[in-house]
Amino acid sequence: FSSLYSAAPQGDWTLALADGGPGDLGTLTSWSIDFSYLAGIPATGVWNPTTPTNTIFTDAAATIPYVAGTPANTVYVLPTTTTTYNVVVTTPLCVSGVTNIPVTVNNPIGAVTGPAANTAVCVNGNASFTVSAASGNDIAYQWQELTTATGSVWTNITNGGIYSGATTATLSLSGVPATYNNYKYRAVLTISACTSTVTSAVDILTVNPLPVVTIGVAPYTQLYPSISTTLTASSTPTGATYQWYRDGVAVPGATASTLSVDVDGLGEYTVSVVDIHGCAGTSAVSKIISAAPNDILFIYPSPNSGQFQVRYQSLEGNILARTLTVYDSKGSRVYSRVYNINVPYGRMDVDLGNISRGVYRVELGDLNGKRIKTGSVLVL
Repeated sequence: FSSLYSAAPQGDWTLALADGGPGDLGTLTSWSIDFSYLAGIPATGVWNPTTPTNTIFTDAAATIPYVAGTPANTVYVLPTTTTTYNVVVTTPLCVSGVTNIPVTVNNPIGAVTGPAANTAVCVNGNASFTVSAASGNDIAYQWQELTTATGSVWTNITNGGIYSGATTATLSLSGVPATYNNYKYRAVLTISACTSTVTSAVDILTVNPLPVVTIGVAPYTQLYPSISTTLTASSTPTGATYQWYRDGVAVPGATASTLSVDVDGLGEYTVSVVDIHGCAGTSAVSKIISAAPNDILFIYPSPNSGQFQVRYQSLEGNILARTLTVYDSKGSRVYSRVYNINVPYGRMDVDLGNISRGVYRVELGDLNGKRIKTGSVLVL
């Protein structure tokens, strides 16, 4: 059937069949035509982008630039940065969608900085190490450690335990124990596509102990009115800042290594210390209590200019109403007031104003008029 085929087989095609036997021997149920391109697949792909210029070529040596809009089945690219190329394929009947082909360009690792030369952390604290490269992309990171157990052999760190970020630019440590003191850390940076590997500098981890804090009390742990005692904090390592607490509540302004306490400050004391390494510790409790009850009516200061305080034994938490009356030398009442006392040796402040000089009698009683105790005070 030479008339059905030529060197340029464009145009209409006809399918003809004939059987060579007598009569019809069957029924044609299907047919097809297969085309074989003797000169190769037709070039129908149009490529983009054409910028940056001179990154698409039609030869493997990258010497013949691709001409924009020209069909080509195969092209070669030589980008200097990561670039996404695309192609659209056209046939006599159809036009394809855009197919994107990203080409990642890896650059060798540039100068690496970090981690720091020495990182310090408190016991059970958190630490981190970070590296960065001046250039390079698709960098793979692997942190390594040198411990007292591994000797001179660096071992790769895996995530788990106190470690996270073992294959990132930042290695994080949480809840560092004291046994990690003087461990060494470094990072290995790799770009496999460029056969580029750089090992970072070494960071030595220092794990500082928490300060041991104690309280000394002198000269008294039991107080009467008008006397005081001093609490002194000691810390190893040396303390840098202090905060005193009374019954679990911070004492305002109490940020020195010593604290003076009088009978108004009875209670349980602790002190929190931040040492010279920035680590924090808290002391055990030291108690300051009232001295044994006695029958003294404390009136002080005496002499005074008309302002003084009166104290008498009482029970903690037992609210008692006390009447306080002041008489002059003639027996005339010059002051009277009711006080509710609920702490040992509760404070009763008296202000006689611009009263005349002299000796005044102070009388303490209950609400029933019963006299409890008397005393004298000198006003100058």
